[in-house]
Amino acid sequence: MVTPEEMRLFALECLRWSDQTENPSHRDLMVQLAKTWMNTASAIERHVSNGGELACADLRSKLD
Repeated sequence: MVTPEEMRLFALECLRWSDQTENPSHRDLMVQLAKTWMNTASAIERHVSNGGELACADLRSKLD
């Protein structure tokens, strides 16, 4: 399963890539993707803390 912590690491990687690119369009895309990873991690944590279950516990295997 991809954890919220891993999602935050993905977000950091996106931000690193945004710093490395010279293309403003690519930079904006990577920043937006980082925000999406962070928002998704937070939403999952809120859902689980409210007693919810993960709908797809084997997401990691589906991504590989």
